[in-house]
Amino acid sequence: MACGISPQQLLKAEAVSPKVRDIGIIYAQYDALCKAGSLDPAARESFLQLICDLHGAGLGVVMVSHNMNDLARLCNRVLVLSQGRQLFLDTPEQVFSHEEELHAAGLDVPAAQRMANALRRRGLALPRKLYATAQDLAYELAVLYS
Repeated sequence: MACGISPQQLLKAEAVSPKVRDIGIIYAQYDALCKAGSLDPAARESFLQLICDLHGAGLGVVMVSHNMNDLARLCNRVLVLSQGRQLFLDTPEQVFSHEEELHAAGLDVPAAQRMANALRRRGLALPRKLYATAQDLAYELAVLYS
């Protein structure tokens, strides 16, 4: 057993939900590579929680995704590649502060960040920081207007 997650626990999870097998968890002694396929929203959130739990237990997790919302809320480092070359390798806050460059590469910023950027363009004095979730943005707006 490594980092509190045993192969038996993964097998139990697979027995409870065949989706665990379908999404292809590859378990190694100290690292795990997780690949999510097409999941319904509830199974997807469960899988993302599993990724968080594995990372929290000390396992290295590499997440490959085009979902900027997931990357912003789950990652502490983001690597952006475009046409085989590195555009950014930094914190989500730094990477998602480059909205125009990301658009030029065919990517977007997280939805809450996109809304915050639009509000700033209309003159709202929102702090320049990453808004990874709608809750993050709603909290900041409540602080501004309370």
